[in-house]
Amino acid sequence: MANQLRMQGFANAQDQAQLFLTSLLALSQQPQTFSSLAEAIRHWRKNAPKVSFAHQLSFFNSPAFIKKLAQEKKLKHYLQDSISYLFVRDLDLDLNQAEVASKIDTLAEDLAKQLSPSNDPRTTAANTDMMTQGFLWAIKHQAESAFIWLSAKIYRLKQELPEALAEHQGLRKLLKVVAGVLMNSWQSQGDAADFDQAIRLGYYYGLTYPLIDDLQDSQVLTPAQQQSFDQALEASILTGVVHKPTEQTPWLTYVFDELAEAFTFIQQQQGDHFEAFLDQAYIFLKSQQQTSGQLWLDMINKSSRSRILADALVSNQVQLGNYQYFGLFNQLHDDLKDVELDYQEGNITPFVALIYHNQTYQGIHPYKLYWALLHHLIYHCYREDPKIKQLLIKRCINSHKSLLERLGKEPFLQRLQQLTQGCPELDELQQALLTTLEMPLEMAWLDKFFSTQLQEQLQQDKAGELKQRIEGIQAQIKNLLPLPADNELEEAGNYSLAAGGKYFRGVLCTLYSQDCLNLEFAAIAPVIRFIEYMHTASLILDDKPSQDNSDLRRGQPTLHQHLQSEAKAEIAAVNLIFKAVEVHAGMGIFKAENLLASLEYASQLSQKICHGQWLDLDSQGKTLSLEALEEISLKKTAYAIESALVLPAILAGQPKQQLARLKQYAHHLGIAFQIKDDLLDVEADNATLGKPAQLDQQNQTSTFVRCLGRQGATEQLYRHYYQAIEAVREIPNSQALVQIASWLVERQN
Repeated sequence: MANQLRMQGFANAQDQAQLFLTSLLALSQQPQTFSSLAEAIRHWRKNAPKVSFAHQLSFFNSPAFIKKLAQEKKLKHYLQDSISYLFVRDLDLDLNQAEVASKIDTLAEDLAKQLSPSNDPRTTAANTDMMTQGFLWAIKHQAESAFIWLSAKIYRLKQELPEALAEHQGLRKLLKVVAGVLMNSWQSQGDAADFDQAIRLGYYYGLTYPLIDDLQDSQVLTPAQQQSFDQALEASILTGVVHKPTEQTPWLTYVFDELAEAFTFIQQQQGDHFEAFLDQAYIFLKSQQQTSGQLWLDMINKSSRSRILADALVSNQVQLGNYQYFGLFNQLHDDLKDVELDYQEGNITPFVALIYHNQTYQGIHPYKLYWALLHHLIYHCYREDPKIKQLLIKRCINSHKSLLERLGKEPFLQRLQQLTQGCPELDELQQALLTTLEMPLEMAWLDKFFSTQLQEQLQQDKAGELKQRIEGIQAQIKNLLPLPADNELEEAGNYSLAAGGKYFRGVLCTLYSQDCLNLEFAAIAPVIRFIEYMHTASLILDDKPSQDNSDLRRGQPTLHQHLQSEAKAEIAAVNLIFKAVEVHAGMGIFKAENLLASLEYASQLSQKICHGQWLDLDSQGKTLSLEALEEISLKKTAYAIESALVLPAILAGQPKQQLARLKQYAHHLGIAFQIKDDLLDVEADNATLGKPAQLDQQNQTSTFVRCLGRQGATEQLYRHYYQAIEAVREIPNSQALVQIASWLVERQN
């Protein structure tokens, strides 16, 4: 019965979309439709905010523009405009209602305070990281656990996502959905909103993009897998119970496991409204599959249901409202800008058909329909409301400005000619548009700014802002470490030192010392040698059969394997420890009292690290609690990281307050480091790790993954990551410490 009702619901939606399309086509046949829009654009241009600085859209989507707005006391007005548009487009709200206007003003005020750049260098480290800002927001709104859960889910999704899908920016779109559901919850429920639930709902619904929408547009699946995927998805929505596809791959198993979680959670939240939610989901799915042969009707239904479903998650009500009009309007916006990408991927959109094949899809001219829809929104849906009218026109101009910048002037004019060929009724409108595009107008939008910043941050693990600097430091450290090699004992030490690696602690020491203490590399070189000698000695001992029993380290035979002697490997490790003590005692450029304090600190810390290794060995074969694992990680890993920061701080005479912050940062970072190692043991292969994978499982080692499961361990990873960043927010010029913490979470070995 449910199957028939859902199929009938889709048929009804197609009929409704046909009525809407027919009315738009009639509007597009009336010349006054376009002449009135031309006049509206000319009027808007006269009153549009001008700028006297570089006005490429990339600038408007950058922190530099936000800073300039704040300096000129224009930030709140910019935010009010952007939020107003989002409230109309995504929430279908009436801007003339006093309650809505008040909420826009409140949100603009709060965001202005959050986005306004500070002259205090202590606040700049975390302010540029949107996920960290999200975590701080979540703490404020009692949604900390959900935000950490979300971070862990995104981490796993990034691990699983095929490269072909990553290019579709599904992660960015997913996070935009989460933000949209949060905004919807806040608007409808105010301070009583359950943001914890909204974050989880937003993620589960946002999976539509990377796991369904983008998958349909990619070439990831074979034809047989695609058919199996479509059938399983349709059966799942028809019945309300997830059916896994018959064609199984690790990727598809992950996809349907996540969808099963989503179904369960949304059903628990929706209750009796779940069936109505599935009705709309079925319309969305069938429109996405485009099996009806009615591309325009499918576009209308798909684009509108994405917003209707998001609204229904929060309100438990299904309302069409103006979503149908805004959905198609934004779809045409995107298709107009993405013609080249769609063509390359083989997607035949109406604009691809017009530009590349010189034909209209089903006889409908997409560019005329685009303008007719703008007219419909301004004059029919919103009765020429002045505020909404100027927002809609600005959004339209912005879209063309973006296309102009991407194509260049001459190709853009050629594109316009292709779009308007055979349509003389668009001539006046085209001239008004071109005149506007030549002016230095402010074309900024908050959602685009957030989207751009978010995408850049999601790609940081590939680009690596610190990459070149870190590589330079690593080269300096590598040249710094070799022993004189006067005998075989020192040659054995050099074998392990030459294995290379990331020199994580040495790099961290250098970044902190240079940025926060203004020390040159030469001044801290002895500190780095001490740290790396002690660390390498500990690795030699860790790898022995009596401890971790590893035959590979950084892709090379471990020292006891290389020497074919455990005893000689032990002696080489002890020799490195004494060499470290010698180097430390010789740091004569620092004050004597500071040097003595650092020696005492290093000795005490080394004892704690030894105790950590003792506890680790004592835990073999035992099932440890989370608390016990964190204690071992603190003593075995975090204290070693702590030394890289606290040693130079003590030598430089830093106050106790800063030492405490550094220790807090190191403790959380060290535990996060160990959790990441545990995760890599189950995620990576031998070649990537540079040592045997699955070693923890073979040795029955108690790890965070065995204790908490993969999701639970990842949540703990992010809990400590965010707390580490929070610890150094008050330390001036600590941006590099924040970025290296991010690198730690993203590292692949």
